[in-house]
Amino acid sequence: MWLSKVSIAMARPRCVLTLLLAVISAVCAGGDDPQDAKQRGWATTLWYNARFIHSPHEEEACATVVEQFPKLTPDEQARFWDAVSLRAGAEALPKLKPPWDAVIVDEGQDFAEEDWLLARELAGKGLLWAFMDPAQSFWPERRLPAGLFQARFRLNTCYRCPPEILALARMFTAPVPAAADVELAKAGVSSGRIGIVACPSASSERDKVAQEIEKLRSEGLALSDIAVVSLRGQTSPESVVHAPRLGNHVVVGADDDAIESSVVAETFLRYKGLERPAIIVADLGLVKDRLGVRMHIAVTRALDFVRIVAAKEALSKHTVLGQFV
Repeated sequence: MWLSKVSIAMARPRCVLTLLLAVISAVCAGGDDPQDAKQRGWATTLWYNARFIHSPHEEEACATVVEQFPKLTPDEQARFWDAVSLRAGAEALPKLKPPWDAVIVDEGQDFAEEDWLLARELAGKGLLWAFMDPAQSFWPERRLPAGLFQARFRLNTCYRCPPEILALARMFTAPVPAAADVELAKAGVSSGRIGIVACPSASSERDKVAQEIEKLRSEGLALSDIAVVSLRGQTSPESVVHAPRLGNHVVVGADDDAIESSVVAETFLRYKGLERPAIIVADLGLVKDRLGVRMHIAVTRALDFVRIVAAKEALSKHTVLGQFV
């Protein structure tokens, strides 16, 4: 049985308690600041399992933990996340007695040392596989433990993004963009698959995002085909993810029950591993570091179209985006 990335990324304990059997994902549940970066939803939910699996009120108990967590001090939150994988191993595994023949790790580039320790314990004598994309590694200090895997394979075919969008993504993380990628990305701009949308100022960005939603709708896309992805985390109050509406449309998070009929607005980390036909990238002006990997993650969520909306000044100053303004 599989655990979807959505369930793990959004840390919804009710789903995880019934589905946590074989697959681990390290998609983050929080923002992009150091405190939030320690949020590893999959380990937390395993700890929930240990704590509440035998309780007749497990759903209420899990909900209480989720509700109380924001009330903890920053230091208390940091201590919780620092220890959550080790606690999962110590408290959950003895009770769960995992019978799995294989454990598959997704988003392995985001695993910390203690996360790999837990993964090895979960696998036991069974198979341990991991999938990872170094280009989407947000925490450079996290490394794959030496000797953990006997063989490595490179998957060279991208099945999600069109070539033009993938070329643009590579341009953001390459020290010097390849000429072939530049030409592919320019072809994507010419064809309308890629859109670099300038607005007069940062304050007008949300209005421009709303206009892009309407344009995509006029081209035949449904609301459920569109996601707005912020390059910042939830802790930034200016982030587009905190907008209750964009133009005429209510926007929801990726864990909302209304996603099948709504535009989603999420951070690049919370939307990691997810996809929609059209992705609108926002909040370029709010980014202070690691813009390349943020952009790579955001634009590769697109199945068909990507739109990058930002103030003209911010676009023109960017090494890659300035070529298209």
